[in-house]
Amino acid sequence: ILLQPDTRQQLLLLFKEAMHNCLKYAQAREAQLKIERHANALRISFYDNGQGFVLEDRTGSGYGLKNMQQRAKKMGAQFIIQSTPGKGTTLVLDEIPQMG
Repeated sequence: ILLQPDTRQQLLLLFKEAMHNCLKYAQAREAQLKIERHANALRISFYDNGQGFVLEDRTGSGYGLKNMQQRAKKMGAQFIIQSTPGKGTTLVLDEIPQMG
């Protein structure tokens, strides 16, 4: 899969942050990374079955989620965060542009 160099770097840093947050905060027993290819775009999802959180409570509590949102915007991708206390968190990066 061909991606612009900056897109590759932003992807790496975004999902590195996601995995770091999972290890540090989620207390998850399982995590999954899923990559799907659709026409000229990618969709990457990261799921954990950890403790989850209330998104509104996290907006001002650090830079991790904010940095991920900024990285997605820089790539021109959509970034979706879904989290439910006691049930885990899913992060979806959608419409990641491919080269060629």
